Amino acid sequence: MLTLLATIYGRENTLLLVLAMLIDISIANVVIAFTGGISNPFSTILLLFVVVAVLLLNWLPALIILVASISGQIAQLWGHQWLSVADHSGHAMGPEFTAHAQGMVISFVIAAMIIWVSSLWLKQRWQRSQQVAQALRERQLRDEQLLTIGSAAAQLAHDLATPIQTMQLLHEELIEQAPYADWQTLDTELTKIGHSLAQWRQTADDVRSGRRHRLSVEQLSQQIRQLLRVVSPQTLAQWQLDNATLKQSLVCDRTLIPAIANLIINAHEASPEREIDVKITTKNNFLYWHITNQTQHVDSLANNLGFSLQKSDKGSGAGAVISHATIERHHGQVSWNWHNGIAITKIRLPLSPANNIG
Repeated sequence: MLTLLATIYGRENTLLLVLAMLIDISIANVVIAFTGGISNPFSTILLLFVVVAVLLLNWLPALIILVASISGQIAQLWGHQWLSVADHSGHAMGPEFTAHAQGMVISFVIAAMIIWVSSLWLKQRWQRSQQVAQALRERQLRDEQLLTIGSAAAQLAHDLATPIQTMQLLHEELIEQAPYADWQTLDTELTKIGHSLAQWRQTADDVRSGRRHRLSVEQLSQQIRQLLRVVSPQTLAQWQLDNATLKQSLVCDRTLIPAIANLIINAHEASPEREIDVKITTKNNFLYWHITNQTQHVDSLANNLGFSLQKSDKGSGAGAVISHATIERHHGQVSWNWHNGIAITKIRLPLSPANNIG
């Protein structure tokens, strides 16, 4: 009864549940002791507490309940032996009954341990399946969000293509009419937009055809630097990589280039300093990127950065989500760490089997 009340009104309180079960086990043992003792077949009701404990508690409190249930049965057996009264009272235990009682206790102990172990195993399997299902639901939601973003981006790129071409033609005519005017700013912005559209077309072609390229680390880093110079020239990075790393290679499509570049841009925008560090190393057939930047504070939403869209006045984190999904599609991993004002973005990508070029 106390266990039921504790389950209803204090399920989150482990200590309360354990105390309620221990009291109920004690009461059940007292009732059994006065209604036949160890020979009472209803002593198996104590196994119910073992199952309930495994379902509601962690393994250690559940183990305490298991020990308490077994101890109650052993105490009853010892009590009948030690507190045996005179033969004429009718409570003495003969050798046959003693052996029978010991067998019942041993059977109870074995049954309780089997139930505890099997229930705990089933609970852990169920919890793992729930975690897998939750991860799949989150990934499905993220994929749906990315599909929506991708569809909107594709439509936007299609709608912008013709106006951008018109603007470039008008820009060329204006340069011819006023060659001495300062057109550098407009020329730079149009170049950025044109480069982005061209890259989007190439990326879309790769994705549509399933085409992948074998790039050396040197080629990959050069293309990322070139992209950064065009779309974000204000991003300053100190690159660190050795010659042995440059010769390694990996297989990827063009989506990996803007994905990594976007993470570098995010690190630069989050840093109060103008320059960030980008270190590239290889180990055990994996390529590692460490993007390090200073940070003034860590938002609580940063814990889920890259895994789901965030609700924040600073943005939704869509770029990080897209980069994270792209790197995962290349069988890589992304993680973010913060410590003492330093933020580190870690990227791990598998190298190609024949990874040495030149």
